[in-house]
Amino acid sequence: MKISCAQPAQGRVATTCAGAAAANALQVGIDRYLYLDEPGRFVNHSCDPNCGVLVRADERQIEVRALRPIAAGEEITFDYAMCDASDYDEFSCMCGVPTCRQVVTGADWRDPVLQAKYSGWFSPYLARRIAALPSS
Repeated sequence: MKISCAQPAQGRVATTCAGAAAANALQVGIDRYLYLDEPGRFVNHSCDPNCGVLVRADERQIEVRALRPIAAGEEITFDYAMCDASDYDEFSCMCGVPTCRQVVTGADWRDPVLQAKYSGWFSPYLARRIAALPSS
């Protein structure tokens, strides 16, 4: 499924994201956010997602791809750690999976376990940040 991204009123990728708008945006840079059209705004978080989100190099289009077979009627989900490094959207997680982190934060991408689990699925922005982290 391809999901196109709406352009903000200024006709460009937004440089701020707060309030209700944050719920419909994907972070693609330190201060860059894509505002999603339907159906993209209805893809929720899960700590054990069935999809991954690929952000195209131009940072104006995303593609949602299945990580595993998805049953008919099953909710489409992805882990916000794949693209979010901002504190604006910290929340208590209610995904209910056994591996739930309980709290989703903009720092989850720093977790080595998640880095290994989602290798190849991080947004280009976060992949660059992960590559720049010091080795342990």
